[in-house]
Amino acid sequence: MGWIWAALGGAVGASLRWGVYQWAQKLQTHPITSFAPGAATLTTTGTLLVNLSGSLVIGLLMGLFDTRVFLDERLRTFLIMGVLGGFTTMSALSM
Repeated sequence: MGWIWAALGGAVGASLRWGVYQWAQKLQTHPITSFAPGAATLTTTGTLLVNLSGSLVIGLLMGLFDTRVFLDERLRTFLIMGVLGGFTTMSALSM
């Protein structure tokens, strides 16, 4: 039954990732905040934002789960393996 929680969370995480890429694209094409020619591309910027923020949140949640603040395994599966696994390519860190 855990796979359902992971799948639902993965859908949420993938949608969040798409939103970050859309935001990074707007940020990169805005005349005030656009990067210099030859600087980081949209893919690099979006991937960096997603991986840094996702890894930070995975680390924080793993610390909370380790101290037994959250006891429900379904919540852990949904948040870490699902949402953050779908959000970031660094999801193997949560295993």
